[in-house]
Amino acid sequence: MSIEKLKNKYSKEIESTKAILDRQKKKTYFYVVSKLLSAVALLPILYLVYKNDADRTILMIILISLIVCYMALSFWDSKHMTFIQHLKDRIRICENEIKYLNGDYSPFRNGNDYVNSEHEFSYDLDIFGESSFFHRINRTITGIGEKSLAEKFISLPDTSAEISENSDSISELKDMYEWRMTFLSQEFIDYKPLRSINVKLSSFIVFVSKVLVVVTMTALVMGILQIIPLGIFFLLAIAQFFISMVYLKSVSKVGLQSDKIQKTFDGYSNILKKMQMQEFESDKINGIKRILFSGEKSSLKSFRELSRLLNLIDQRGTAVMYLLLNSLFMIDIYLVDRFNKWNNSYSSHFDSWMNCIGEMDALVSLATYSFNTPGAVKAQLMESNSSYVMEAEDIFHPFLVLKSPVANSFQLERRGVAIITGANMAGKSTFLRTLGVNYILANIGVPVCAKSFRFTIMSLFSSMRTSDSLAKDVSYFNAELLRIKKLLLHVQKSKYTFIILDEILKGTNSKDKLQGSVMFLKALEQYNISCVIATHDLELAKLEEASSDGMYKNYCFEIELSENIKYSYKITRGIAKNMNATYLLSNILSDTL
Repeated sequence: MSIEKLKNKYSKEIESTKAILDRQKKKTYFYVVSKLLSAVALLPILYLVYKNDADRTILMIILISLIVCYMALSFWDSKHMTFIQHLKDRIRICENEIKYLNGDYSPFRNGNDYVNSEHEFSYDLDIFGESSFFHRINRTITGIGEKSLAEKFISLPDTSAEISENSDSISELKDMYEWRMTFLSQEFIDYKPLRSINVKLSSFIVFVSKVLVVVTMTALVMGILQIIPLGIFFLLAIAQFFISMVYLKSVSKVGLQSDKIQKTFDGYSNILKKMQMQEFESDKINGIKRILFSGEKSSLKSFRELSRLLNLIDQRGTAVMYLLLNSLFMIDIYLVDRFNKWNNSYSSHFDSWMNCIGEMDALVSLATYSFNTPGAVKAQLMESNSSYVMEAEDIFHPFLVLKSPVANSFQLERRGVAIITGANMAGKSTFLRTLGVNYILANIGVPVCAKSFRFTIMSLFSSMRTSDSLAKDVSYFNAELLRIKKLLLHVQKSKYTFIILDEILKGTNSKDKLQGSVMFLKALEQYNISCVIATHDLELAKLEEASSDGMYKNYCFEIELSENIKYSYKITRGIAKNMNATYLLSNILSDTL
């Protein structure tokens, strides 16, 4: 599917969803008017019940019917509003995806919180931050999901089993367009711990409230049957209301917190429901489902129970319902008791459930990116004893997927160092990031931007974007040395390392830089590494001829110097012959002086 076809698909989705939304909005007025009429009708009926002895039975039946009707309408109205919000979210998702396909990433969270200049590779490869890869790929709908997604880019898998499980899950979810749209159709929800919702309530009060409710309801029935005066029921109802009022402060403590988290955990319940109802084939997702839904203490049962409790608090919020529910059922004491029991039953499972939701959320985000990336292919793992650690055919940078990228083919040998020379702006740094980002995608299990891509499992370390720091009193050259030291410590403890270097030792003079670079590369020879290094220093390319074991190979991005410099952006074997710094500077000087 091409980019234009994707845009058309999302546009048609918006049109059809808006048509459904217009029809559903008309039903909203029915629920509002019906609820208002039911609430208003309660007051005169209550008065007539109290004053009219002859027709009291019929009036009581009408009163109870109105209460039940109001509660039913409130329930249906809540479901209806949830569906309307789902439609609005679905439209928003499609609009955002069209923006993405047009190169606008502003609707998505950019992962600025995860920017870390000290990380092994994420800072150099533009993984986090404004217009970063995370900014383009992130579709998570939960805070814990965003954290899980970020973690995948920070800590790469180290086993083929984990890579295959991720790849199978993403591949399956990619083809489940309708389910993914349903999953993503809600507002972003954050992780909210519930351990603080625990109000002290003695078991004696709970017992007394239950007995009083039974006695009061019995008095109501006996009053309707005219066995006892109905006034006894009203006295008991008033007593229940005032007992509940004594605990109003404690109940309000729960109520205030529940107001803040009701929407959040309604969202979690919706996510769990969508996951439980859908059948999956991949082992990883089914493993997640087993943790969430197996056994008596199922996450969905827990979250549904919590959602119902929060909904009850919301429904009792109006003055009429607060008066009725506490007078008849002492609802506030009941809710506090149920919250405490919920915590005791489920709090120990809560973190595990949240992690599972976060993992699923991250996988859906990766699958959506895969769906939006036409032509991307599934990477293949190579044997651990293969002569190459990476083989790429027609590979290009994922940032260029919406443009017309120039693709390159490349092989990186086991214990090999590829030295890439070329002029400024010829494509060296972009190529390094192309290899790095696609290697990360391959490890995560996401299709890569290439015709084919084969790789082996390695740790990854880069040194491309070193900066000085006045605050830390670190000079540019010292920062480079610290980065190199960190790299050496990394390769010493790693089984095998893929290293990406861009113009190391830039903070010193040419001769010193050359000698230091050669010394550093020679030091790396004793470790299990494969390295790609870009440099302007053509003297460094002499290492290929000097090496007896063929460890070093020269590559270049050549340019054609003419009236207008021609950049091919194609990598070839050999050493660059043409440089452009002097040429470009002479043009500027002739134009300005």
